Amino acid sequence: MKKLIQIIILLLLSNTFIIGQRISVVNVSELTNLSNGEFYYPKFSSDNNKVFFTQSNYKGLYLLTTTDNSITKLTDDDGAGYEFAIDINNNSVYYRSDRYINKRKYSSIKACDLNSLNVKTIIADKRDVSTPKIIGGGNIFYTVQKSLRSFESKTLKQKSNKLTSTSSFVQIENSKIALYQGNIKKILAPLGKGNYIWPSLSPDKTKLLFTLAGKGTYISDLNGKILVYLGYANYPKWSPDGKWISYMVDKDNGLSVISSDIYAASADGNLKFRLTDTNDIYEMYPDWSSDGSEIVANTYDGKILLLKLKIEE
Repeated sequence: MKKLIQIIILLLLSNTFIIGQRISVVNVSELTNLSNGEFYYPKFSSDNNKVFFTQSNYKGLYLLTTTDNSITKLTDDDGAGYEFAIDINNNSVYYRSDRYINKRKYSSIKACDLNSLNVKTIIADKRDVSTPKIIGGGNIFYTVQKSLRSFESKTLKQKSNKLTSTSSFVQIENSKIALYQGNIKKILAPLGKGNYIWPSLSPDKTKLLFTLAGKGTYISDLNGKILVYLGYANYPKWSPDGKWISYMVDKDNGLSVISSDIYAASADGNLKFRLTDTNDIYEMYPDWSSDGSEIVANTYDGKILLLKLKIEE
């Protein structure tokens, strides 16, 4: 009887803890308006003092300084706004620039110094180039025709094309998930055939978050074993502490978006909260600040929004 009472008390305490977890938005403000231009896919810098974004179709790359909301154009290159990498320690941003030659796509990897705005080309006009990833202390990795390459962020010189034993990243290759861990590359398709998108590793590098188009969003271990099903949850992003997943629930009529709101779910999938609830504003593509206290997003018509959060645990 005593043991049963102890179990009941533990369950009640556990449920109280779960119920006590809550995330909500306490304020929404506009960082840009349409007179500044139409901007999309925003991303915080790690110091939270800068927000980077692009135009439609990932054309160009822009920097907004949050202290005065000033906007600086960094480049007008096609593709620059897709999965760019921000290196605040070296005050630089790295991106892939795309162009077509005889109807074939060629890509370059470039570095922009945020002080001088000078742009340097790391590699030029190669086929099948991935976006750059910052791994470890200032090393930038990318792939060319699925072959791993890297350069050092301070000197921009090519380095060893090997990850350290504790380094890892993921990207999409041939519609599947490619997991690079140290010197090992693993191709994953946890749910079989399909188009895998938006893969990312948890902050502690032990779990994989991804979406299978038409099926939903999942969390798995690093061998592809499914741990959590989040359902319809587009553009999923880990919170910095790994406790939450932000995402959007968007709908379209085949021609254009007809609704979109931002949600957050606990990483175990047990809790889900709607962060925006607007009929005439379609909030999309959320990204966390490094301290987890804010989310930046864009509206369907191209405004950049800042959502201040309240998280109760």
